[in-house]
Amino acid sequence: MEPNQLKDFDPAHLIETCHRWGISTTPVPEQVSDVENLIFEGFLENQKVAIRLTHLQHRTPSLIAAEMNWIHFLSNNDVAVATPIYSGSNQLVEEVTVNGITWVASVFDWAEGRLAAAIKDQWTPGFISTWGRTLGQMHSLSFQCNQEQRRFQRPDGIDSMFYQELFQNLQATHPELTERTRNLLLKIKELPQDDKSFGLTHTDLHAANIIVKDDKRMTCIDFDDCAYHYFIQDVAMPIFYSLLFEEEDLETKAKQFLFSFLKGYHQAYSLDPSWFDQLPTFFDLRDLDLMLIMTYWQEPQTSDWFKKIREHHEHGNPIKNFPWKDWAHEAIDGYH
Repeated sequence: MEPNQLKDFDPAHLIETCHRWGISTTPVPEQVSDVENLIFEGFLENQKVAIRLTHLQHRTPSLIAAEMNWIHFLSNNDVAVATPIYSGSNQLVEEVTVNGITWVASVFDWAEGRLAAAIKDQWTPGFISTWGRTLGQMHSLSFQCNQEQRRFQRPDGIDSMFYQELFQNLQATHPELTERTRNLLLKIKELPQDDKSFGLTHTDLHAANIIVKDDKRMTCIDFDDCAYHYFIQDVAMPIFYSLLFEEEDLETKAKQFLFSFLKGYHQAYSLDPSWFDQLPTFFDLRDLDLMLIMTYWQEPQTSDWFKKIREHHEHGNPIKNFPWKDWAHEAIDGYH
């Protein structure tokens, strides 16, 4: 979160939010994150909840309302998500104004457990399959919405404000990076869009957005970036991040991850294997996204993240060269 947004926060915003949902203020909920939104841990009728406050510069109330409605729709259809909670006035989203400054409030069931990213040594093929099945459930429901012409007012993931803002801020100082990204986005926009392969997606379901309970059940969180995008982009993200810092036996680990992931995904949704030819395109896009973000946020060049993404930027991401479509065919044929 940008400093100018943080300075707009007044503890009274939190207290008023708690009052609207009936959340206890003794003690005052504890802040647990300030990455893109302010997240607090509170209690509603002795049940732990997550309180989220969003600055208006980050998301409009209508965008957040659409996000909440999408998550609620997923929850009602048995997808493992942190379910939004209605306020006392039966709203999923409330605008909270203090001294003329408004934050947008929403509240969720607390997802108990640990981040999947923190327990990577405990991942099993079964866990990865569950991950894939959960994403497949989302895509199945997104396809259903396409068929029913049911639309949630979320942005297009390719023409989003995310890119517009970064290009505006970095065009003058990093023209090569912005131009390379623009060209790739134009290439992606030429891909066919149809109900079976394009719809509302999470866009960022990596292991740091999955909470795992002691019994290995998972909960998906952080739909803040949900957008209309290609389903294959959504599949690319778990693969990209899970392999990002792997060095040894990379090809073997990549194939094993894909086979386990698709075993679950295919149980819930069937994406034409020809789309897996586009995985390298979306790996490229994520590398460029991260390079843009880290450049804008002035990530220390000595950080492991910056060094890894700069390496990809200069020399290419090695996972681009793997036979993803062949593997997808092989995996899916094996499930029949």
